[in-house]
Amino acid sequence: MTDRQVKEVRVTLKQIRCSKVGSDAGPTLEIYGNLRALGVFVNGQGQFEAGFTGKLWDRADNNAVQMAETNQLFPNTQTTFIVFENDFLWVGGRLFEDDDLDADDDMGARDARILYRDIATKDVPVRFQESSQIVDVTFGIELLRTFALST
Repeated sequence: MTDRQVKEVRVTLKQIRCSKVGSDAGPTLEIYGNLRALGVFVNGQGQFEAGFTGKLWDRADNNAVQMAETNQLFPNTQTTFIVFENDFLWVGGRLFEDDDLDADDDMGARDARILYRDIATKDVPVRFQESSQIVDVTFGIELLRTFALST
């Protein structure tokens, strides 16, 4: 039996902010997609694999949120889980901007990747951008405790 160091973390989706409407045809962006936290490990083939997924925000294209420039949402949704030594914490997701006449704008799949040793209580920004349209998301990371787990 061996001991592995573990960090218990709480991730909070603190803010979604329309930073720039940019080239969109109207005065607002219509945002949809998903935002989440992942506990990620490297499998035997050297590929990243999710060990835990906590969904924090999920909107379909028929339920997009309209946001004018500088508008903010404060979802305050949370998920709590453990991350093992040598693994990672990823926060991010994929956002789109809904267009009625043209194809929807893909603002990208973005993740902030946090090494186990760097997991600490702090805010982590993630920027989603397509051309001049920008949405900034803030995730709050709270380190609840560190402990050893026998495996």
